[in-house]
Amino acid sequence: MQVEHNVLCYIQSEQIDITLLAQQTHINIERLDGTKRQEWTAEEFLRICDWLGVDPWQFYIEYVE
Repeated sequence: MQVEHNVLCYIQSEQIDITLLAQQTHINIERLDGTKRQEWTAEEFLRICDWLGVDPWQFYIEYVE
């Protein structure tokens, strides 16, 4: 869940509109705003990273360091 936390922190720090992100990635907004405590699937994680334009490994590296 740490990687998801890193993504959510990135979304918040970049002031990204999660409503738009949810609509364009077809992911339930509750999974993006942190209210629904369920791990993302690999597909959801990759869709989010693709939409953000960020290498998925970046969020893992932040966790390891």
